[in-house]
Amino acid sequence: MQKRSRKIKNDLVMSESKERKVGIWSIFALILIVFGFIIAPLLPGLFDNPHSSGLKFGSYKGQPIFYKKDSKFAKYVNYYSNLYSRLQGNSQNINIDYNAWYLAFMKYVEDIAFLDLIKRNNFYISKEMLNKNLLRSPEYLDSSGNFSSKRYNKTSDYKKVKIYDDMVENMLFSNVKIFLNGNLVFPDSLFNMIKNMSSVERRISYLSLSYQDFSNKEAIIYAEKNLNLFKRLTLATIRFKNLSDAKNAYDKLLNKTPFEELAKLYSDDIANFKGVAFLDKYYFDLDLSIEKKEDLNSIFSLRESEFSKPIKVKNKNEYLIYKAFGNIQDFDKNSDRDISSVKNYIETYEPSVIEGYLENKLNDFLGDVKSNSLSQALEKYKFSLKEETVNLSYNVNVYPSTLKELVEFNNSKAFYDTVFRLKENSWSQPFVANKKVYLFFFNTAKQRSNLMKEGIENEKLLESFNIASSGLITDFLLNKKDFVNNFNESFFALQNFSKD
Repeated sequence: MQKRSRKIKNDLVMSESKERKVGIWSIFALILIVFGFIIAPLLPGLFDNPHSSGLKFGSYKGQPIFYKKDSKFAKYVNYYSNLYSRLQGNSQNINIDYNAWYLAFMKYVEDIAFLDLIKRNNFYISKEMLNKNLLRSPEYLDSSGNFSSKRYNKTSDYKKVKIYDDMVENMLFSNVKIFLNGNLVFPDSLFNMIKNMSSVERRISYLSLSYQDFSNKEAIIYAEKNLNLFKRLTLATIRFKNLSDAKNAYDKLLNKTPFEELAKLYSDDIANFKGVAFLDKYYFDLDLSIEKKEDLNSIFSLRESEFSKPIKVKNKNEYLIYKAFGNIQDFDKNSDRDISSVKNYIETYEPSVIEGYLENKLNDFLGDVKSNSLSQALEKYKFSLKEETVNLSYNVNVYPSTLKELVEFNNSKAFYDTVFRLKENSWSQPFVANKKVYLFFFNTAKQRSNLMKEGIENEKLLESFNIASSGLITDFLLNKKDFVNNFNESFFALQNFSKD
């Protein structure tokens, strides 16, 4: 019986010329990952099935990535789909399907990267460890959870090889992950350097102007240079889903059928059932929705009670007939409504006009500061300074940021670059961000107490390094030219197939 058991155990492990173990090349693998290794071709045979068919979700070094039944990709899809199903109930939602499939796809891509890393750098599993895990394979266990030679013997050779291959792959994958994330060694000087960073602060003064500071005078100047854009006309419309209906309605209008009756008959606009709905439209409003410029000009040549021919909507297979309920109104510089429309237009479509105006105003302020004094310039422009303390917390989560009112810049590299490049007692150039323009003044550098520094634990730093190290692989892979992502095309094609 003992001889038989030994034979079974020996049968489980393929003969190797040397014991599998993690060697010195594993250390080089870690270094390659951290500093941007070049991922080599996939493990031989991973995707090279000449009979594989279906949708190509991507490729790696020319090797296609297909979705196949019972593949690891398919298992991941099943796992994430079930997970979303439990979280969202039984609701059918293409967004849920998309997220589940995309997570499965990227998890599969990550597996490919790790498996390639394993092969290139000679990561191995010892025979003893592999034996122990194989003996615990569910396929070989009896109802009591013990290894069963009877169940083992009933397992086909093909299935045994499959179990063996999956076990080797899973153990290697798991052990390499643990190795990479659990055995990083960093010098104390690195930890000390990061702790010292936490105590470096800059105290700054700043002021800002927002888009709301764009003056009415400037809006009027802009409008008077672009009068055509801000012409206004009161219009009602009938919308048609095809040109044929639009032409029939137009012929009826020519034959004196009331516009209001046709609106109720043809229009999808519920408001038209209660009487024709009409709105004031500026030239620029319709310029965004009308396909042809000549059609737009024909609308703004209508007089009161006149109607247009059918006009095609931009980027849609729809048509509109317009009726004028008044004559054209030109831009009125005394109209708050017209000025507000000009400002909204500039903010939406020409923000550089506002930003340029605000930058010029702040540059004028800086000129007055240099020629007179800060207090005089603040009084002249009716500006007020605010204070903020900035520490080195960009992209660092091991100690808190000191930003309060400027917390929106927590993840802005441009902001930190601007502040920490300033020389003491100097002003920055106008800084544009988030519909505002800022000026920063560097008062003085400040070295904080060691309370925060001493509160930063090495374990927390190490955890952050581990997370960053793991993220490098996926980030690097996504940016590699060797990896082609066709996920969206394939996923939505799959959705179309399922509807057929």
